Amino acid sequence: MPRLAKPAQGKYADFARSVRALRDSAGMSAQELSDASGVPLSSVYAAESGSRLPSAGNFAAMARALGVDAEFAAELRVSAHYDALQNEVPDDATADDSQPFAQQTAEHALSTLLRSVHVRAGSPSLRTLARTTGTSPSVISRFFNGRPPAHRGLLTAILDALEATEYEQDAVIAFWRQFRRERISKPTPQTLALLYGSATSCAYPGCTVPLVRWDDEQPSVAVEIVHIEPCSAAMRPEQLDQFDNLILLCPQHHRSRNEASPADLRAWKAEQAARSRAAVLPRRQPDHEAPSKPLLSSARKTAADGTLPSAFEAFYLAHREFFHAFAQLHLGSPAAVDETVHQVFTEILRTWDAMLEQEDLEGMTFSVLQRHVQAVLQREGREPLFMTDGSTTIHLRSELNLAEAGGDLFAEMTKLPPREYQVIVLRHLVGCSTQDTARYMGLHPHTVRSHERRGRQRLRTRLGLPAAPSTDQKDATAT
Repeated sequence: MPRLAKPAQGKYADFARSVRALRDSAGMSAQELSDASGVPLSSVYAAESGSRLPSAGNFAAMARALGVDAEFAAELRVSAHYDALQNEVPDDATADDSQPFAQQTAEHALSTLLRSVHVRAGSPSLRTLARTTGTSPSVISRFFNGRPPAHRGLLTAILDALEATEYEQDAVIAFWRQFRRERISKPTPQTLALLYGSATSCAYPGCTVPLVRWDDEQPSVAVEIVHIEPCSAAMRPEQLDQFDNLILLCPQHHRSRNEASPADLRAWKAEQAARSRAAVLPRRQPDHEAPSKPLLSSARKTAADGTLPSAFEAFYLAHREFFHAFAQLHLGSPAAVDETVHQVFTEILRTWDAMLEQEDLEGMTFSVLQRHVQAVLQREGREPLFMTDGSTTIHLRSELNLAEAGGDLFAEMTKLPPREYQVIVLRHLVGCSTQDTARYMGLHPHTVRSHERRGRQRLRTRLGLPAAPSTDQKDATAT
């Protein structure tokens, strides 16, 4: 008497249930599948138990015996392997690590439901479904892997092609809504930085609720992120959480936003940005005037409609002081600094749309700044200003606890590895925090602290000083 297959469990349980459903749909026993495919019976049982994946060759033979489309079978096996890797959560996972796992679990549940619907529909091929719904096989493949399409109309078309029941359609649409909520509620870090950097209070006219409230020394966010244009079939998901479609409102005015049209909300956002600019521009009065107005004015003249992307203006206002400080440190001449920073932001503006699509916006723009500053120094054939300024030398020796060291500090700095050198310049000469340094260099804050600590120690050794005491090492790691 043939033994019963074990209940599907383990990291390939979903795959095992799909295989068993395919066999049941074909009306075959495990022994009959083994005989028809030439795959050992033990391998058939293993595939239906979830303990391991069958080899690609064995599963292809099983798929042929079951009358299953070869492309679908290969995709089923590959996605099972991928999902098993993605869903492995380490024992020491933190609460932050568990969120991607929760998302993968939702994808798993949706994928299992869709595969059962697909089997009941007779397992039509990906190409057949793509032709029926007017899309591509890759979209159908992602759908069966638990990643539904962005548009509700296409989702409904695929379910209709699979002849899904009303219950199954309701379940899939519930998952789709969940994914949409998760997708549109997570703007990128750079979008959040631009959003909060371009506002000082709630955007509602006359509202003075600040962005952050302080309870003694504990800050808390006092406003909420609101979408100007709501989710619709005409809007791609990636457009929903872009800077231009987001506005900051206090809870009271968030609740009453339905009374305002998208045009009203955009007017509020423009006024909010204007208040932010008015607050930011007078804050710093350097020896030379920062060319904010000339740059933005000339850029607006070259724009087709006389306007600039709001995100670019917000980025410019948030980062121009750092760009000027870095250029001033290296070039010294006010005229050279103004011209260089102007050229840097002009280049950034020309490639702004492409830069926004990248994750490391600050790092990319900092690279542009470094390139322009280095070009000026090479053209003039001189060293950076801070290497020849006596007061800067005294300041840096004090910052690094190297006041008693002899030798040429800057000559030894230039021999440091590039990242250690750059970290020391940004942290101790420009005055950036560890977090800001990490963003501009595209590093983790822990990596910045590590480079700083090693650079300090390397300088002490080269300048003939003993290793730093433990207290000095702790200071080097402070943010």
